[in-house]
Amino acid sequence: MPLGMTRDSYVLGYFEFVKRLHDSAFFNIDSQCLICVDFVTNSQRRELERTLSLIGGKQQKFAKSLPLYTNSYCVGVAYGEGAKLKTLMFTYDPTFDPNGPRRVEVQSWCDANKISRDQIYYEKSVKKYCKEQQAQVVEWERVNRAGLGGAHVLVDDGGAWKMDREQILAGSAKRVEVMPSAQHGELSVLDNKVNAVAKAQWRQQRHNVDHSWDAFLLLALLERVGQDSITSFWNHNFLLDAAEVTLRAVEERLVEANGRPPIRQHLADRYAEAYAAWMEDHEEVVPVYEGDVPEGGLDGPYWS
Repeated sequence: MPLGMTRDSYVLGYFEFVKRLHDSAFFNIDSQCLICVDFVTNSQRRELERTLSLIGGKQQKFAKSLPLYTNSYCVGVAYGEGAKLKTLMFTYDPTFDPNGPRRVEVQSWCDANKISRDQIYYEKSVKKYCKEQQAQVVEWERVNRAGLGGAHVLVDDGGAWKMDREQILAGSAKRVEVMPSAQHGELSVLDNKVNAVAKAQWRQQRHNVDHSWDAFLLLALLERVGQDSITSFWNHNFLLDAAEVTLRAVEERLVEANGRPPIRQHLADRYAEAYAAWMEDHEEVVPVYEGDVPEGGLDGPYWS
């Protein structure tokens, strides 16, 4: 959440956006025409590789190498089956140069994983980080134009989606809605669902040796997330399986983990209610450190 935003205002903003979509018939469309589009990268943290050593001895640790190139992946998923949207990968990594020395190897990766070679876009550059750009959205829209025709699309508020203040995908889609920046991380079917599932599998399967192969692997895994799971993500995020969209329903949905309330949620609710009741009868004064004021030093009331 942005600095200064309360949990209540966050939940209210989430509720108001979802309620507006329901009230304006955003979801009243063929399920394959209800689409969410977002970007993800293959960035990864530096990991430590543990090795065997003598009991009682110092544990040896070796830092795994990080990829030199960070790629951008433009992903789109529909609520229902049949949209056939292609994920596109944009990179400066010369491994993916269609005329480079590893072109045959890259083609074999594509063939083995049922990925079309033209889903990978290489651009020669001295840069290493290929960030999301308008040109990438334009290309994704061109490639997936058939699936976007008459669609209702959700995107975030990033600058890459707009050109001259107009939504690029509006050229093909019937309606484009921008998710609020504060809540879009949980609203997006991709940000907190599909991309997370693919990246969890990616962390388990990548080699951390040939980072170009690892980058390609993420592309393949993003396309393998099952439609049943994607549909359930839509239902969860936008309360499409709820009898009615209410503020209480949104509050309950946002605390769920893997579709269920946290095991100790009832205790958290009870403690919060008890604290609120206590606060009504007690005016709690929180001590504040006052810098160089005499009574604010190490022996002042803040520390005692």
